[in-house]
Amino acid sequence: MKTFSSSPFKILFIKPRVNTPIPILDIPLGILSLSAYVKKYAPFPIQTFCLDLRLTKKTKILKKTIDSIRPHLIGISMMDSESDFLSKNKAVLGEYCHQIPFVAGGPFATGHYEQILNETCISFVIVGEGERSFLDLILNLVKGRSLNNLRGLAWRSKDKKILFNGRAPYIENLDEIPVPDYDLIDLDKYQGYHPHMNGVLAANRYVPVMSSRACPFYCVFCHDMFGKKVRQRSVQHFLNEIKILYYQYNIREFHIIDDYFNFNPKRMHAILDQIIQERLKIHIAFPNALRGDKLCTEDILRLKQAGTYMINFSIETGSMRIQKIIEKKINIKKVLQNITKAKEMGIITRGYFMLGFPGETRKELQKTIDLACKSDLSMVSFFSVIPFKNTRLFEWLRAEYPQIDKLPETAFWAPGSYFSKMTGIPLKRIKKVASLRFYSANRLIWLIRNVPRKFYFFSRFVHSAVSILSI
Repeated sequence: MKTFSSSPFKILFIKPRVNTPIPILDIPLGILSLSAYVKKYAPFPIQTFCLDLRLTKKTKILKKTIDSIRPHLIGISMMDSESDFLSKNKAVLGEYCHQIPFVAGGPFATGHYEQILNETCISFVIVGEGERSFLDLILNLVKGRSLNNLRGLAWRSKDKKILFNGRAPYIENLDEIPVPDYDLIDLDKYQGYHPHMNGVLAANRYVPVMSSRACPFYCVFCHDMFGKKVRQRSVQHFLNEIKILYYQYNIREFHIIDDYFNFNPKRMHAILDQIIQERLKIHIAFPNALRGDKLCTEDILRLKQAGTYMINFSIETGSMRIQKIIEKKINIKKVLQNITKAKEMGIITRGYFMLGFPGETRKELQKTIDLACKSDLSMVSFFSVIPFKNTRLFEWLRAEYPQIDKLPETAFWAPGSYFSKMTGIPLKRIKKVASLRFYSANRLIWLIRNVPRKFYFFSRFVHSAVSILSI
């Protein structure tokens, strides 16, 4: 490649459309983090662009954008629900793969790097946490260096072999990663009535933010993108991002999407206390959930005082036997107590439950539904159990279901489980009936009284209900 002392090295990031009945359209936070990181640490100027295909229905926009920008490298961020992007756009991408290096990253790419490199025109796959490996790849390509010692990268050699040197070490000090590159996108396009992870909005302008990475627990169904050691940004580093978004971008709502925000209660309190002291008039929600059995009354009170209006709780199952099998290891009694406390403080709560675990009996499944319906939860989401590749659940099922490798990747809104051995009523019908039973008149009345932006919420609520019930 040529040198880039004066003219910038141009990177085009692509965010595919989401292939789910209820699409999610939050800002591409991972892409913004990569953009900020390479701009800060590359020894030559970097210019980045982002094509978010979720924002447009134009069929020829991909080719037009590549032709217009003429990037030196194209990066594609992929979740499991976006896995069909490469096959659907094979012809267009194939026109450029011999001229431009294509790099894939994200959870789907991490779990399927061999398949991607064997079956598509993708040249490189970033496996796991991406910032350092992505920058190292760019530097090595620009300088014409060998990739043989590069960690966190899988690639296809000239003789068509798939090479991978293992994952790169995780970034221990997350303060090394700059505030995401919010200037890369038009934040206005992600506001308003677009669907998002939380399902509820209290303000007109919101963004998802992340203050830590990784989860120390070993649930068998989870991806392991960021490892098991929780790494946290400093309080000041995280709050600096909040204040930039608040003052420069007029953001008034923050969806904290950490895997385990309340891992360190003292740090959590420090963040919340500073928000209160700074008198930031913001709304806070936790779409990825808080660890429900690790909260206390003081935690919930402090969350409320700082602006928290919604907390999600990942409970998964009401069966202790299934809890042990999936290694959830959660104190359900404590979670239910904290749900009640949150409700008493006027905080909206939603429970996440998974139906159709391998070997789950009808009685155990009913116990999960009963738990949800008898709780003080405001809202509920019943998901199908999907064994994503690169999880222990997937590996467990491989021996019994050899066809698992050939099953289509799908999202957790899938209508049923491939692996539940229950007979009789289909799982998708059970989910419908469970949802209808959960939303009793009393629960709906409570939501009407307490939910913010009522017209927005109930228009989304009806849309989601129709989508789920029509599956």
